[in-house]
Parts: sequence; structure tokens; C-alpha cells
Amino acid sequence: MNPAESAHRLRLKYPDHVPVVVEVMASALSLKIRKQKFIVHRDTMVGSFCHVVRKYLDGVTSSMALFYYYEDPRDGKVLSPLQQTVGELDAIFSREKFDSSTSERISSPPAPVLTLWVASESAFG
Repeated sequence: MNPAESAHRLRLKYPDHVPVVVEVMASALSLKIRKQKFIVHRDTMVGSFCHVVRKYLDGVTSSMALFYYYEDPRDGKVLSPLQQTVGELDAIFSREKFDSSTSERISSPPAPVLTLWVASESAFG
């Protein structure tokens, strides 16, 4: 079974949850993640979910700031607002994709899994 089929089955089995994959960006090579796949309730705030993800990251120090990005179909990778719910973020992520130059719909189907990328920055020197 391919990942798209298993994600579709998860969405059918848990309609009030969103399958989320967390990946570390290339700029944050010092970070390693122990768990990448999550099933998150739609009403969970992104900030709360980011707190959970931080527990699964190895190499994080207290002086590191973590930034979470998602891919907006129209704007590319965008900094994730922490005050939104995961369901709202999934709705943005699942929007139809349009070609900005011609305003035509791109025929590729939306990905069945919400993907967040983690980047780090030394915040206190």
C-alpha cells in the first residue's frame, strides 16, 4: 500500500483528525527527529502541536528557536501561524493549486498528508 492510500484510509477512519508529517529542513542539520508521522485532532492549535514535536527532536537546546513552515499551494513554504488550528492549516494546504501566471487550476491533486518543516535558529547567541 502506498503512502497516499494509507493517508486516505486514515482520513476515513479518523475524520476529525489530520495526518501530519514533520520533516527537518536542510538548514537545521543538527536536529534529528525521532517520530515524523502524527495524527493530530483538527481542533489542536498549531502552537500546541509544535510543543509536542519539540519533545521528539534530538539536538534541541533551550537557546534554540524553532520555526515551523507549511507549503501553501500559492505561496510556497510559509511560516506557520501558531494561533491557527491544525484543521485550518489543513484547509489551506488542501486548496486547489493554481498557476499564478495564468490563474488556471493545476491538475495535480492535493497531497493527502499535511507536511510541516522545522528550521532552527540560535536565538540567544
